[in-house]
Amino acid sequence: MDLAARHGTWHRLLRMANMREREREREREREREEREREKERGRDGSLHWSEVYHKRDDITCAFRGR
Repeated sequence: MDLAARHGTWHRLLRMANMREREREREREREREEREREKERGRDGSLHWSEVYHKRDDITCAFRGR
C-alpha cells in the first residue's frame, strides 16, 4: 500500500472517529438540556415520579419500624 492510500485510509478513519465523538457530544448536550427542562418543570412544587416512589419507600420503611 503506497503512502497516499495509507494516508487516505487514516484520514477517513480519523474523520469517522471525530464525527462519532461530535455525535456523542451532541447527545450529551441533549440529555443535559432535557435534565434542565425536567428541573424547570419540577419547580412548580410537584414531584417527579421517581421522587414520589422513593418517598413512598421511606414512609413504608418508617411505618414498619425499619
